[in-house]
Amino acid sequence: MESLQVDSLFSKYVVQRMKDMLNEKDLNKMIENQDQIYQSLESSTSSVISFNEFSASKYNELAKKFESHSKCIKEMKE
Repeated sequence: MESLQVDSLFSKYVVQRMKDMLNEKDLNKMIENQDQIYQSLESSTSSVISFNEFSASKYNELAKKFESHSKCIKEMKE
């Protein structure tokens, strides 16, 4: 039981020391940078989704034409 209390005190001490080492200005800058990166990734994800949807529709369109042309060539060979 006493070992658990020592561990708890030590962990509280370590956490407090880490808090003391943090500079509020640096922390705010890191949060701001993370927000900017998140917004950039969100925008990129949206662009990729739009491109994938466009590509899928074009693929379906061209696949039908390809199938039709392949069928036509097979019929011409017969």
